[in-house]
Amino acid sequence: MKTNIIKYIILSVFFTSCGKEFLEIKSDLSIGSPNKVSDYLAMMQATSLIANSTGTLAIAGADEYYLEDATWQSLPIGSVIERNAYFWADDVYENKEVGDWNNAYNKIQVANMVLDGLDRLKPSSEELENWNNASGSALFFRAFNFFQLAQLFCKPYDEASAKHDLGIPLRLSSDITEPVKRSTLESTYKQIIDDLRIAEERLTTDNRVRINPSKQAVFGLLAKVYLVMGDYRLSGEYAERTLSIQEDLLDFNTLQTNVTYPFKNDYGVGNPEIIFHCYVPALGVLSRTRMYLDPELLDLYHEDDLRLKVYYSIGSINNIIFRGSLTGGLSIFSGISTSEIKLIQAEVFARNNEIERATKIMNELGILRFPTSEYIPLVGLAKDELLKYILDERRRELAFRGLRWSDLRRLNKDPLYAKSIVRTLNGRVYTLLPNDKKYVWQIPDKVLEISKIVPNER
Repeated sequence: MKTNIIKYIILSVFFTSCGKEFLEIKSDLSIGSPNKVSDYLAMMQATSLIANSTGTLAIAGADEYYLEDATWQSLPIGSVIERNAYFWADDVYENKEVGDWNNAYNKIQVANMVLDGLDRLKPSSEELENWNNASGSALFFRAFNFFQLAQLFCKPYDEASAKHDLGIPLRLSSDITEPVKRSTLESTYKQIIDDLRIAEERLTTDNRVRINPSKQAVFGLLAKVYLVMGDYRLSGEYAERTLSIQEDLLDFNTLQTNVTYPFKNDYGVGNPEIIFHCYVPALGVLSRTRMYLDPELLDLYHEDDLRLKVYYSIGSINNIIFRGSLTGGLSIFSGISTSEIKLIQAEVFARNNEIERATKIMNELGILRFPTSEYIPLVGLAKDELLKYILDERRRELAFRGLRWSDLRRLNKDPLYAKSIVRTLNGRVYTLLPNDKKYVWQIPDKVLEISKIVPNER
């Protein structure tokens, strides 16, 4: 069954295949097609179909690292998108396939197949739990990937203009012959939230397998969604609901730093912080032979901060590299963790002038990131000082998780936190100004050619 499903998936919306090719493949699905609740649940748990991965653009274009001329030039020819994304080129893709788009829509297509298939079934009482699990998982994965796409290919959310700003194509059916145009940004976020609120009702809190969605993963994603929308009340509410189910933090004093990767490579099972395990495949720009840690980010760490040893090491060219992914390997963790949700909660408290509650959270996290005898608790910070500390702590704690791009987009709307990113490459200076149009990546060339959807300004 899996082989036939994979053939079906790779022909999903907008990519490179025409309708005739799709129909030829679809006819091959008569044997081994999913037709039972257990089949659809298996699809949601098949890593070959719904691999928990996110794209590379959010890391490649952000300000957490830099490259020297020689290391940029050493990127292989096949890494043209990474090469161009590094300095936000006018033409990033050069007509290449764009994994950030294709992979997300492939996973959305799997989710739609499951949802459409389940809707045609009438589960027995014995099957209802699995039906809910499969349906809730599909809704979560669809929302998760819509959200990832919105952070890359749409403008930052602004309530005043969301009714008119362009969103992403919202494919809600597995019928790839059904035409879909770009929605509004308001509709995009509404669909994400609607999917998650239904998923919340169908999923349980069981996350012994962290690559599978759970109720707390739904709540955590809603906290993230509302944060980028600027709805701090609901962001805080869902952060609290997440942490009411799972709130444990990992004490970095217990980690070994004299190993290649300090975290376990067990898909999050042994890490109490991981709510939902997801990753970015290894990036060429972050290779130990290429990347240099951004000096501004390095300067944010106190010399006694354990994260300096846990997250970073010396690379092959006397460079400081990132090695602290929660995946326990080269791939970058891009899932949902309790530390991220606690930082969302602290930010919301600080913005609401609940200084004592925000400070308490920061001290609970801080004491687990410093040698116990070295940590000096935060006391007496005013609202603006505390908020800046929390936002800096997001940079320290959540470095290289694919979150910085989204944070830059939302914080650039506030003059207090707006930032220009400057790259120097081959004697030329490139600057990404706050709220620049290049904070919205191009729609892939082949997608525009096939679908005729509206392109992004560049």
